[in-house]
Amino acid sequence: MLSESSAKLIEADDASSVQVSLVGGKGAELAHLRAAGLRVPPWFCLSSEACREFLSVHGWSTNALVQASEEARQTALVELAKASLSGTWVEPFRERVRAMLELSGAVVVRSSANVEDSAQAAFAGQFKTELGLTDVEAVCAAVIGCWLSLFADHAMRYAETMKRVNDLAMAVVVQQFVPADVAGVLFTMNPTTHDRDQAVVEAAWGLGEGLVSGLAVPDRFVVARDRRIVATEIGAKSRGLYWNPVQSKVEERANPRYFCRQAALSEVQVDTLVEMGYACEQRVGCPQDIEWAIRQDRIYVLQARPITA
Repeated sequence: MLSESSAKLIEADDASSVQVSLVGGKGAELAHLRAAGLRVPPWFCLSSEACREFLSVHGWSTNALVQASEEARQTALVELAKASLSGTWVEPFRERVRAMLELSGAVVVRSSANVEDSAQAAFAGQFKTELGLTDVEAVCAAVIGCWLSLFADHAMRYAETMKRVNDLAMAVVVQQFVPADVAGVLFTMNPTTHDRDQAVVEAAWGLGEGLVSGLAVPDRFVVARDRRIVATEIGAKSRGLYWNPVQSKVEERANPRYFCRQAALSEVQVDTLVEMGYACEQRVGCPQDIEWAIRQDRIYVLQARPITA
């Protein structure tokens, strides 16, 4: 029988790391990426069982929060946000976080709901991600924030639209933070034309969140299935988000003018990314939307999700 901490803490190489019911969609995708031989920053999961226990200790359950009135739910979320983690698994979790911080200096905490990033409905942007956390207490607070984001109004409305409101569970991914020099997204199917014979790579200087948030206008490369670049657009990239290692925080900066005119990726890097994307697609069995980062010329795959129509 698994110990309580073993059931709550799931490592990347555990057999259960692909079980969506335990690690959520994002966690399971990371396990598939790793199995495909891609360079994924070290990570582990706090399973959805930990979230259920947290709610239970404080007199709630997932279904009770879902069925509560909006006013009652918001009141409960305010109180739960003030709570602390408890249980015999908490100290092993804190030790695991400390070990990762000693190695990398900072981590990312990502929501990983069981309904997130499925082929039927991508809940991208509905839940929570915290970047560049440098101490254990901040990570613990971020974990609770991820759990509670499952019940935010916008997430609840989206779950109702997707008819998944009665099937909700939230795991959390804790992953080594990559202070990217260049980052972006890769689609193994053209997301605009839905052409399966084209991949699209978007890239900008700094952290990928600058691109995702709309701060940076990225470069865009359209690549044929035979890996020829058939179209290139150089984006403005006038500003970006960067990691400040001295102050241990993410900050917005203006890019040098020559950065704006220069492609953020070489043709070799574009080709390598597309090759990695197709390896992921083959492993999972459907077109993928992949977030990646480059640090000191090493390409990392941060997360992936199926492309939904």
